[in-house]
Amino acid sequence: MSALEEERAALRAVARLVERRRFDEAIGAIAALGDGESTLRRALTALIQANVYGRAFAAFESWRRKVAESDLHLNGFFGTELPALVDEAELALSFASNEGLVTVLQRVVARLETDEGRLVVPPTLREQAVGILFSLPSFGVDATLRSFDELQNRHPRSVQVRCYRGELLLWLGRYRQAWRNFGQASRIEPTRWAEIGKLAVLALTGHLARADGQSQLAEMAFTPVPGSTLPVYQGVLARRAGRLDAAIAHLEAAVEQKPTRLGARIELCLALRAAERGSRAVPHVAVVLKEATPLLVDAAESLSIDWRSDRPLLVGTEVLEQALRAMRGNRSSMLATWLDHEGTLRVLPRR
Repeated sequence: MSALEEERAALRAVARLVERRRFDEAIGAIAALGDGESTLRRALTALIQANVYGRAFAAFESWRRKVAESDLHLNGFFGTELPALVDEAELALSFASNEGLVTVLQRVVARLETDEGRLVVPPTLREQAVGILFSLPSFGVDATLRSFDELQNRHPRSVQVRCYRGELLLWLGRYRQAWRNFGQASRIEPTRWAEIGKLAVLALTGHLARADGQSQLAEMAFTPVPGSTLPVYQGVLARRAGRLDAAIAHLEAAVEQKPTRLGARIELCLALRAAERGSRAVPHVAVVLKEATPLLVDAAESLSIDWRSDRPLLVGTEVLEQALRAMRGNRSSMLATWLDHEGTLRVLPRR
């Protein structure tokens, strides 16, 4: 039996567990399969969540939207049949009918087990844009920008392509170009990262009054989501405006949600020191030193600081400030980048 056949047999067993409303066992069985992104597994997972947590419509709609953003058209299933099943799931939920949800589940599973349903959902535009951005260490700036241009030419109304291209331009310190990309995205449709990107540009270029207004707009226009980049740039803005308590609160939240945000962590170290709370900065400084030594060395050497004779100088305030200048607009990404003292873009290995 092939790996695909084994997975399908296991997923049929999961479907039977759900049909018998043995949801805890079904969740365990899904988890035992390990990682996977097949349409069938995604459908089962969404419907188990729908049964267990009562989120039928949200689960279906999220999955349907993910598929709709791709270029995949499976005999009309994703365009016509699945939206109808979403409606059925919502109706079943409104009547608190687990049986109705299970019926929908069985129909989805049956449809996806046909030969036509064996396709894996191709990457969405967002996933393609993220993939281009994270190919930067391998292909360099020019090739990465060309890849964004090619993707944008194929999808001229994609906000995702413009936003991720804008993020790369932030990392390069090309703030005017980044602003243009974020502005284009927001004119296509209201987009969370476009407004946060504008906030980043304004805060990093010293337009603090305008940044305050942009921060309020970005916060009020969209429902908060866990791990959002908004607290990062709210913290950047607050530190530059001298509002240290607010800066610390925003940056601590940002780093707690995503500890790989090196730029935000350095901002937090500096805010804590400025607020005379150096002891709270110590563990963050230790992380920065461990994870970003090449950046700190480059920053120290660009300042002609002899860090070899006094290693603590590597995490001195002057060096941390220089490290942030070298990182340009990169504060929220897990991919830490900077322009070294020769102007070459460098990337820390991903953690």
